[in-house]
Amino acid sequence: MTSHAHPTKRDNLTIVPTHEGYLVTLPGSELVTWINRTAYMVLVLSNGHNSPRGISQTVQALFDLHHDPFPEIQKALQELHKSGLLVEFQAIPVSQKSLLISVRAPGESVSVETLKNITTMTKVLELAEVKHRLVIDPQPDFALSRNRALSAMLLRDEFSHLLLLDGNTYSTRAVTEVSLDHIMSSQHDFVTIPVKQEEPNWNKASASSGLSPEQLSGFAYTYNVIFEGVERPRIQSNGYFEALHTSMSAVVLSRGGIEKLSASNHVTRYRGLVGDQRIEYLEHYWGFFDSVITSHRVASGDVAFCERWRAAGGHIMATTAGSFGHSLSGARALLAQGSK
Repeated sequence: MTSHAHPTKRDNLTIVPTHEGYLVTLPGSELVTWINRTAYMVLVLSNGHNSPRGISQTVQALFDLHHDPFPEIQKALQELHKSGLLVEFQAIPVSQKSLLISVRAPGESVSVETLKNITTMTKVLELAEVKHRLVIDPQPDFALSRNRALSAMLLRDEFSHLLLLDGNTYSTRAVTEVSLDHIMSSQHDFVTIPVKQEEPNWNKASASSGLSPEQLSGFAYTYNVIFEGVERPRIQSNGYFEALHTSMSAVVLSRGGIEKLSASNHVTRYRGLVGDQRIEYLEHYWGFFDSVITSHRVASGDVAFCERWRAAGGHIMATTAGSFGHSLSGARALLAQGSK
């Protein structure tokens, strides 16, 4: 049987409208399959030219949906294929690791050391045979830049993961100290790579580690992660701690996690009208990083994204690899010495 890159309906199907759906008969067969209206729309759009993501976007626009229907479209495609109404098609393997890298560099200004770190990162990915694409985003508005990066993931089917990376020395160095290939294989949808902060904050370092400032002589940096409880990591799972919030300085997000969030009611999708044509603002497609305003507080940017992620049932994990793991081990050793 021929394998198609995109869903393709069988030729010469007999389709009869009925109550709340359609009756579909295969050519030369007496077997009749009932499908609902959504499945019918998916079947019509399965013309061999539309990807599953493209079908989802068309359905969303036609019915003016406020959520991303991609999970329902995927389910409909599976049922149609199981019923024999679609020619066998080869979807992009979910298990195949591929990475879209979005580096935020306002004005495209990056240092020589930063470029060196980025080059090192991409060479390691090549050695690991991880398909990747690097995009340098000069957008100065960090929320707009990150909204655009996540929106690009939802528009493109070929990447399994997204790396959000700030184009500075500290963030780009952090990704060279960990295995991105290992992180992408971890089954975690949100992994932050702790990044050393430029200026140590001794009070926060003390709270994060449980050590007194006097004991922190060997713990010279703080990191961009806030953990549960008293801001100290407590729950470890195979080299990862669960976090409460993190900056997006260096974060790996899975496609599945992004799609789950976009399908929730926690994210606004923006649309606009030009004349009689409905268009979508591609530069600000989904408001993943929009401020969250309540009667009690205002959360913006990275904190707002983390709160949306957790509200949608997601978990934020921090890897203990790299310099963070070494610093954490050093702090624990100092703590053990102090308890003797």
